[in-house]
Amino acid sequence: GATKTTEPAKPQSDITSRAFFDVSIGGKPAGRVVMGLHGNVVPQTVKNFETLCRGTETMGNLRLAYEGSTFHRIIPNFMIQAGDFTM
Repeated sequence: GATKTTEPAKPQSDITSRAFFDVSIGGKPAGRVVMGLHGNVVPQTVKNFETLCRGTETMGNLRLAYEGSTFHRIIPNFMIQAGDFTM
């Protein structure tokens, strides 16, 4: 049968850069989420994600950034989803 583990999965490729989110809950700092990015596997995805993390691009008058976003889905030891998913 299957076994449950809390160990993180071993990456199948090298991490080429890292990005982070400083998280707050109710306006109080709660910690930092650090993500390893695999630019050799998905270079355009990494570039797009890093751009959203920096918040340096705009679309018309709208700044494209994760800053100030809410996590709308959290699956412990697996993933988080954040940002405006209505666009």
